[in-house]
Amino acid sequence: MGVTIRSSTLWLVFCFTLALGQAQKREVQLINNEIFVREPSGALRQLTHDGSPKEHVIVSPAGQKVVYNRPWTAYGMEAKPPVFVVLDLESGRELREIQPTVWLSRFISEVVWIDERFLMVVGEFVAVFDVEGGKQTHFLHGGRFTLSPDRKKIVFLKGRLPLYGYIPPEYESDEIMLAVVESGVSAKGINSTARAVYPELRPWGDLEDRRYEELNERHQMRSGLFWSPDSRKVAFVEEHRRVFWLVVLALDVKDSEVKAVPRRFKLAEKMGEVSGIEWTEDHQAIKVIAQEGTYVVDLEKGTVSVR
Repeated sequence: MGVTIRSSTLWLVFCFTLALGQAQKREVQLINNEIFVREPSGALRQLTHDGSPKEHVIVSPAGQKVVYNRPWTAYGMEAKPPVFVVLDLESGRELREIQPTVWLSRFISEVVWIDERFLMVVGEFVAVFDVEGGKQTHFLHGGRFTLSPDRKKIVFLKGRLPLYGYIPPEYESDEIMLAVVESGVSAKGINSTARAVYPELRPWGDLEDRRYEELNERHQMRSGLFWSPDSRKVAFVEEHRRVFWLVVLALDVKDSEVKAVPRRFKLAEKMGEVSGIEWTEDHQAIKVIAQEGTYVVDLEKGTVSVR
């Protein structure tokens, strides 16, 4: 299943891929501020009875929990972050009430379960919550968020500040960031739970923008981020030195240690808009679909053919 979220103000793209297995999907409905569960018989069963307003009511992948957030105030002196409430889907018992420790978003675009334990909330920024621990584990700034097929890693395009306003062109170079879903908050704080892995590997929490005096040296993303089926590599297209390249980034993550090894394949000097990247089932080739044609990269031979 793929879920893409686009924000007209941020061009925030969250690409999320989940394999839900054979778990039976449970349907919920919000009627007059109360949550109702659709039973296999088709009948509706009322789960809540408090009459309080609720937003973003979402069932977990295995159908065991349901989450919602209470209405919140995003602007003014009374601004407060939203509170997320997790309920047992069978009994309606409240399991957790989670309030973010770091929150800067002024809206919520989507609430998505990563698995039965972790929850992702997307707005102008992205927050990840550990439902079992009842706490926030990540505060991420960027776009094109992509979860690995094994649901353990997130890669994304590093965000820039100011969020709205002019950024000098010498700072407009893209970086690929990595966050590990199950990692806890480090000693450096919740803002240090991601690190740059391309074009250079940087320490956790190093978010300083790099300056490029020569603008052609900037790395500019021209596609989304596409995980290999085994969750070990990420493929994307970048423009660098006026050439389009396919980058295949191998990521080896063990606890807090990360190895990032990129391979680059020259595609063309002009190729138009990239509409997709596809991995073969054996992980040995990648197809790049662009406006100017389709490029097939043989990872074993290192060759590029155009169709």
